[in-house]
Amino acid sequence: MKLLEINNNSQHLNKIKEIYYCSFPESERMDFVDLINCKFPNSKLLGIFDDETMIGFSFVSVLGEFAYIVYLAIDENQRNKNYGTQALNKIFNLYKGKTKVLCVEKPNSKEDLQTRRIGFYKRNGFTQANFEFEYLGQSYYSMYNGKFDKQKFIDFLLVCFPGCKNFKDIEGQ
Repeated sequence: MKLLEINNNSQHLNKIKEIYYCSFPESERMDFVDLINCKFPNSKLLGIFDDETMIGFSFVSVLGEFAYIVYLAIDENQRNKNYGTQALNKIFNLYKGKTKVLCVEKPNSKEDLQTRRIGFYKRNGFTQANFEFEYLGQSYYSMYNGKFDKQKFIDFLLVCFPGCKNFKDIEGQ
């Protein structure tokens, strides 16, 4: 498996767009043009390849001590083949020395997709931060791998997503 940086002239953009639209609900997607033009500061759009076959993508933004995994998605026909774990390992190596962070939608039940995502990230070395926040009407949890300073991360979020609000501690954590 390998990660390759994708630019806005890449032959792989249609495949990334297909994976993107199938993997994330509209409320969680930025405009695709912003994604391929790397809207966030110090960001990279990375194609995830098995040999020459694109199987997924990630969008990562670096600011200060954080490497924020904005998106990570594997083609729905390639899931459950350990590609997500392998991709995270490659991202960890690419951003050594940075705290890897991401956000996951707050679960509605113990069996929903969000709960499974949190479990996947925990199995792959992430810890759930003890706060939640809202962005565009959706509640999110943050997860991290590395040294984590809550206030620095909130400041980071507010730079990338100025509409974040209602930060509050998660009870029982």
